Amino acid sequence: MSFELCLADGSVVTASATERPDLFRAIPWSYGTLGLLLSAKIRIVPCQPYVRLTYTPFREKAAALAHFAKLSSAGEAAPEFVETLAYSDTDYVVMGGTPAAAPATDGTTNIISRWYKPWFFKHVESKLASLQETVEYIPLRDYYHRHTRSMFWEMEMMLPLGNHPLIRWTLGWLLPPKVSFLKLTQTEFTRKLTQETHVAQDFLVPMRDLGQTLDACHQVYDRIYPVWLCPHVHRALPGSILVDPVKPDANGEEMWVDVGVYGLPVAVKEKRIFDMISAMRCIEAKLREMGSVQMLYADIFQTRAEFEEMFNHDQYRKVRSKYKADGAFPEPYDKMNVIGLKKDRKY
Repeated sequence: MSFELCLADGSVVTASATERPDLFRAIPWSYGTLGLLLSAKIRIVPCQPYVRLTYTPFREKAAALAHFAKLSSAGEAAPEFVETLAYSDTDYVVMGGTPAAAPATDGTTNIISRWYKPWFFKHVESKLASLQETVEYIPLRDYYHRHTRSMFWEMEMMLPLGNHPLIRWTLGWLLPPKVSFLKLTQTEFTRKLTQETHVAQDFLVPMRDLGQTLDACHQVYDRIYPVWLCPHVHRALPGSILVDPVKPDANGEEMWVDVGVYGLPVAVKEKRIFDMISAMRCIEAKLREMGSVQMLYADIFQTRAEFEEMFNHDQYRKVRSKYKADGAFPEPYDKMNVIGLKKDRKY
């Protein structure tokens, strides 16, 4: 694996495990603050045309999280694809998928990409009705794009009737709209309103802290659901700002979870006041307390000092200085911070 970058002085260089390894290790989580990424060389693996997906619904949180942890931590026996959708503080559907050459008789075939099909998260929610474990065979391309048409569940906010059978049959082929079009048609008022009322955040937390993270999100974000859970094998990335595993195993690994919270708090839906800044700062403080991190595609409401408590900048800044990024590219905090503390900004 290697990266091709354009540095601040205009030179084009390659970074790999053997060539400029310090730069190579620092690129993840740098968000374009060390140079402009021009290309990446990655490894690919053979694939099968189908995914055999097992849905296991739960009406009890502890049992659901235990099953999710078991699938995620099964090592070589683990399903290749694992995710969980939480529909309330008690309703969960855990999914485990394995590659398949063709559909078999132990499940049904579901081509979820057809325009008239329900949004995937709604299809998954329907599994809670029977509480029976079921198996489906889904084409691989369809599986990879399972959340695309509904933009996870954000499309429901923009098009409340979008999952109605009539809309699916007649206009389903139009979805999803291009994100560039949505941004182009967004006014300053709607942009500010979205920033103040709409939560779009992902957090990376150790598996052992998942329960208390979900409890905090349920309370602070006022019952935003669904919540997306995806396992992540966390390893140290020397030179990047990402913190090391808290309690690594003998292989230097620790199972963490991406917790995705997207949507409107109940208070907003009921036209009550929701204090986004206070909510975000509360969750960010909880993350720092647990040694967890916030995904940096999203808005950051921390001060610079708080951000540097969450992320490790020591080696990262040495790399920035070595490759002349200082003064040419902002640091991640300067790109993501929206709290409005101008005195806390460098650029």
